[in-house]
Amino acid sequence: MHKLLVIEDNIMQSKEIINYLSENNENIKLYNMSYTYKEAINIVKNQKADIILLDLKLPDGSGAEIVEYIQQNNITKYLQSIIVISSERKIFSTINNSPYIYSYISKPYSLEIIQRNINDILKTKTDKLILDKINNELSHLHYNFSYNGTRYLAEVIFEIYNLQNFYKDNLKKDIYPIIAKKHNKSVNTIHGDIKQSTKCMYLDCEESIINKYFNYDFFVKPKLKEIIFTIINKII
Repeated sequence: MHKLLVIEDNIMQSKEIINYLSENNENIKLYNMSYTYKEAINIVKNQKADIILLDLKLPDGSGAEIVEYIQQNNITKYLQSIIVISSERKIFSTINNSPYIYSYISKPYSLEIIQRNINDILKTKTDKLILDKINNELSHLHYNFSYNGTRYLAEVIFEIYNLQNFYKDNLKKDIYPIIAKKHNKSVNTIHGDIKQSTKCMYLDCEESIINKYFNYDFFVKPKLKEIIFTIINKII
């Protein structure tokens, strides 16, 4: 469940947004509401919210100053996590290049557009969380991330994780073309690089780690598909 912070001086508009999102998105809940700059800064500092809906015109300051505070203090949790909802285009122009802002929605706003933007942010955050888990598992097996093949393998695992029952058990036919297109490489290059990084993993990783990870009684080199699906089972 992701937490939403609404910074808006109009109480009725805040309630309208919150009620709509609560009814239409089960993956998000209200963390807090703020009606002033000072109050918002105190809430932002604790870093417990995941997404911020931000009005730029506040009674005791500017929403732009909140973005600047986040940026100056390098609160990376809010990267690409702020949706500005405001009619103050002039103020927005001073912060529109901030990496913390995901989008700008002009008032009067559409609740459907706000929800769509939030859903896009949630997908990005969820995807990053899954990729981080995959990378942690690969690191545990001593895969070297300086190799292209390790990064390709992480993406292969991510694609299969998302495909679930649609994967037909043919890496070169179903998955490698997706990664090849993304990186403008050939399928054979993707396959060869993954094979090479996996070969290096066998050399770098202690037998005891491999045996424990794959529940082997004695050392056997795991096949690539076994590596992939073992990792998926561990992160589910």
